[in-house]
Amino acid sequence: MFTKSAFLLSYLIATLGIFRITTGFLVVNSPDLSARYLGTTEPGSAIDGGIYYIIFAVGLGVIAEMSRSLKKLAAVEYK
Repeated sequence: MFTKSAFLLSYLIATLGIFRITTGFLVVNSPDLSARYLGTTEPGSAIDGGIYYIIFAVGLGVIAEMSRSLKKLAAVEYK
């Protein structure tokens, strides 16, 4: 249950990070749009936040993959 939830959350966070980076690049020339859609007047901070989301999602995905591997290993070991 934890492994599936972690994978789902990882994909969701990565998608949000990609969306935030893309939006940051799209509104880079307009501070008004940046303030409205990103919550900050500088799109660079939104792009940085999106990169942090992706890094966190990758870390969560790695932990979920370790969980899946350990579960398979335990299933094979106890048979």
